[in-house]
Amino acid sequence: MPFTPLPPDVAGAPLYRQAKRALLEAIESGRYLAGSALPSEPTLSAALGVSIGTLRHAVDELVAERIVVRRQGRGTFVASHTTD
Repeated sequence: MPFTPLPPDVAGAPLYRQAKRALLEAIESGRYLAGSALPSEPTLSAALGVSIGTLRHAVDELVAERIVVRRQGRGTFVASHTTD
């Protein structure tokens, strides 16, 4: 698991935004490719040192932005995008 617990943000950014930023960086760096599954929410929340609710808030925003998709019973996957 390539994540480390999130340190307190001196700028005062909400923790869910820090978690979202960490997930975005992992996706943008190619650690998680389009179509690949993210680790489970309990695994991610433990790795980032945040609560499940905080992690879900971060993932909810990524879903709303169509960066990831949730598939009930299967998990959360990085969305596939076309050049169109």
